[in-house]
Amino acid sequence: MRLLTCLVSCLVPCLAPCLVVAALAAQTSAAAGQAACTATVTPVSFGAYSPFLDSPLDSTGQVNVTCSETSSYSVAMNAGVNAGGNFANRRMSNGDTFLSYQLYTDSTRSTIWGDGSGGSMAVSQASPGISTVYARLPARQSVSAGAFTDTILVTVTY
Repeated sequence: MRLLTCLVSCLVPCLAPCLVVAALAAQTSAAAGQAACTATVTPVSFGAYSPFLDSPLDSTGQVNVTCSETSSYSVAMNAGVNAGGNFANRRMSNGDTFLSYQLYTDSTRSTIWGDGSGGSMAVSQASPGISTVYARLPARQSVSAGAFTDTILVTVTY
């Protein structure tokens, strides 16, 4: 079993153009005869968030894994630095103010993307593979304008 990790940072400028998710591309080196994998993350963009919206704001991103040999792998994500280790409590912060959000494995946004603990699930796939990240900002969150951030650790196990 080999691990590949990427840090994903989330930034939401409320009432401004978009949510930016930046990822550090990660690559592992492997001994001869072993697969080496590379992972990249495509940003999630929510656009402007208004606390007066009556419906949640949805968006998508991607985790793209490519290995030097055909290999199955799983993609796990942690709860983020502002969640206190609780997947149900994912949130971005701006000082002492928080904006809740969630990442899901499915388009119905019913299965929380995590590491398999606390009601979450990791995604398993074969390389090369692109996994869609389904994101949601719940409606009517009382927050002031500002930049809200969180950091997610993405772990690829193969």
